[in-house]
Amino acid sequence: MPATMGLRLDMEWDEERMAALRRKLRAQNSRVGIQFACTADPVVDFVGWYGAEVAKTARRRAAEHSDTGKMARSVGFRWEGTAGVVYTSSRYGGFVDKGTRPHWPPIKALEPWARRHGIPAFLIARSIARKGTKPTHWLSGAFEETARRELAPGMRRLTGQIEERWRRFR
Repeated sequence: MPATMGLRLDMEWDEERMAALRRKLRAQNSRVGIQFACTADPVVDFVGWYGAEVAKTARRRAAEHSDTGKMARSVGFRWEGTAGVVYTSSRYGGFVDKGTRPHWPPIKALEPWARRHGIPAFLIARSIARKGTKPTHWLSGAFEETARRELAPGMRRLTGQIEERWRRFR
């Protein structure tokens, strides 16, 4: 498993091509060219805002499945080139999100949690060896939850920003 687990917000573009397109559209000195060129920045702002909202939702959901809060603190948003990525740097965040097949986990890794809950670590390990762990979808579900709550208002805001920029060129 990679050092971080992430969900990509696939609104990608090639920065060089986007810059070239802006230059071409502006160079034409046409209203249409200038108007289309000015729509790129609100889209980039939208992806950044939406990614931050998904990360905030993921942190809240992680707190519901984390005993110490460490997993929630490991969630963030970053740009990887032109893609926005919501990620967790927690080593076990992906396993909690997706669940696991039955396996024998390292008892040392379970001991702190077991001690806090007064359960022998061996019993937890044996249960995982028999049943695996159930997926919680704390990270993957954050995208869907945020979409239900924030996507429509965010798109209205995005289209409003683009409309406002277009009005400036009339």
